[in-house]
Amino acid sequence: MAWVISTAVAQIVISPPAPDIHINGHTYTNNNWQANPQGTLSAIANDVGAVTQLYPQGRFSPRVTLTSDLTMFVGGSGANDANTCLSGNPCATVQRPFDLLRDRYDLAGHTVSVQLADGTYSTGLSLQGKLIGQLSPANLILRGNNANPSAVTVSDTRGLTGADDGVGSPIFVAWGGALTVGGMHLVATYRSIWAHATSSITFGFVDFGPAGDSHIVSDTGSLIRTFASYSISGSSGAHYAVYGGTIYSFEPANPAELTTVTINNFPNFGWFAFADGQGQIISPANRTTFTGAVGAAHKYQADGISLINTNGSGVNFFPGICPCFVVNGSVYK
Repeated sequence: MAWVISTAVAQIVISPPAPDIHINGHTYTNNNWQANPQGTLSAIANDVGAVTQLYPQGRFSPRVTLTSDLTMFVGGSGANDANTCLSGNPCATVQRPFDLLRDRYDLAGHTVSVQLADGTYSTGLSLQGKLIGQLSPANLILRGNNANPSAVTVSDTRGLTGADDGVGSPIFVAWGGALTVGGMHLVATYRSIWAHATSSITFGFVDFGPAGDSHIVSDTGSLIRTFASYSISGSSGAHYAVYGGTIYSFEPANPAELTTVTINNFPNFGWFAFADGQGQIISPANRTTFTGAVGAAHKYQADGISLINTNGSGVNFFPGICPCFVVNGSVYK
């Protein structure tokens, strides 16, 4: 129903009543309309103008609808977060192109690749929710140097906040977000690659440096899988699937893919593979090979009606030593 404005000598009546309008920290109510319609319209116009000035090319601009695939760039000569992140105008931080994609673009089913130049990035990525027009993890790619992952370091060594906000985790995807990531060395105060709350991450050509909690975490119905081999050069707590999260050490949709996990520098782990709270780690021996040796590490633990599936390869499949535990209705096979 449209608003109908009728005038009388002493008042203005808006029917149906106008809802409250919240702009720039101010609230305009139906009573404002009745008491001073012209002044209310003017005040709203001023507020909209103020917000638009603050964000002249932000969420108030029409979205760019992609008609083909797009590559955005981070790092290298002239990098600045005031840039567009397009060719010749790279941004400086990993986060910036994803903020621009969130605010200004409709992927319309096309693929966006964010290319990192060789170098070190001291903050990582927090991606919350799918982007508009994004179909799957394959449509949003964060790529470093697949041929030489150690040439691109993405780190997040901030102190933890105690919340599930991704702080201390260089790759954090949450609330249904979806991402493919590869070609980089990761350093984390907390978790290197973290899929949280029904999110999906596909990764490959990654070298996992030190992580305070875990190298890989899939929780709350999330899914992590690989598209290529990767390496481990730093210590961590575990590779951890929890609360219905799943980790595949291979790509289920590609039967030809064989994953090799290369372990360097004798890293330490609490538990190399840890599934808890109905989590699943699927790492069949006919698809996954571990090379190299760990320092101190237990091989695996399954707790809370969880599953670790090695396709019958036996208790010695994962790096480390036992005792190993399968408790509270869990299965290791």
